[in-house]
Amino acid sequence: MLLVLLMLLLYQTVVWLLLLFLIRKEKVVFYKKIIKFSLDLIDERRIKKKVNEIMRKFEYKLLTINVNHLKKEKFQIELDEKFQKWGNEGWELIKMESITSGGMFFHGATTESFFAVFKREKL
Repeated sequence: MLLVLLMLLLYQTVVWLLLLFLIRKEKVVFYKKIIKFSLDLIDERRIKKKVNEIMRKFEYKLLTINVNHLKKEKFQIELDEKFQKWGNEGWELIKMESITSGGMFFHGATTESFFAVFKREKL
């Protein structure tokens, strides 16, 4: 009888030790997950910072040209020189649209000016 009680007590102790071990192991796994998540966050922030450093940044220049000025030869020469200068400075014409007025659904509309967008990489 005493032997049975001792065996039962030993069995119960082993079960408790196993439970404690499993609980501790789960805590360790949980803490490892927290640490890994934290490191991933730090890495993500580092990556975002690096990407922002590497990402190209641009600046833009907007220009509106009145059609009446285009009829003047002197203005055309000045505009050509200005475009050449901007091109040498790294500016690229990326978009040019006509600005119209009058008419309905493009019938009878007249072009009053042009809108130009230039872009270059920030230095």
